[in-house]
Amino acid sequence: MMANPVTPAKIMLVDDDPAVRQMLPTYFEDAEDLQVACVASGAVEALEHLTRQQVDLILTDVRMPGVDGIAFVSTVQKQVPHVPVVGITSFEEDGYVVGMLRSGALGVVLKSESREHILWAVREGLSGRAVVSPTLAARLGGYLVPEHCTDSPQLTNREQQVLDLVVDGLSNAEISDVLEVTVFTVKKHVASLLRKFGVDSRLKLAVAALRR
Repeated sequence: MMANPVTPAKIMLVDDDPAVRQMLPTYFEDAEDLQVACVASGAVEALEHLTRQQVDLILTDVRMPGVDGIAFVSTVQKQVPHVPVVGITSFEEDGYVVGMLRSGALGVVLKSESREHILWAVREGLSGRAVVSPTLAARLGGYLVPEHCTDSPQLTNREQQVLDLVVDGLSNAEISDVLEVTVFTVKKHVASLLRKFGVDSRLKLAVAALRR
């Protein structure tokens, strides 16, 4: 008996740059679990799409003329709060990145990241997990992590290994493969790391680790 085909998640892409609107869809061409459902040139067009098109995640530019990514995410949160949003940007500007996260985006990645990293960020967003490009996260600690997290907790060798891989953006399943341990064991270590750093998400954990 043949296995049931995977139903791909429907992704909306939003960017005011025509070159980006041509490039980004090519990233998804060979991804069986992801499908570009629609492409919009800005927030207003994207919101119009959302009135007639069901999507599972929005990947949107941060800086756009008119309604920028921050205002767009805030509107999405009000109109379709069940749809996760991940920002994508060419600019390493803390204000925009923090604004996106505070308005409800699950993460922000750089357009200069590899295709694999951007697809990984989309999949993380679909799973409800936050992600920020490491080069951005390294500078965002003061905004996202309480000051008491600046102290370095005592970690076991295995916890340090898991932490390094979390910072690299690996999922629990990927970490289990790298370290040759069960996913359950990885989850225990991640829970311990969250407790030791006094944070409540993998994103904040990664930021806190980068501040050590």
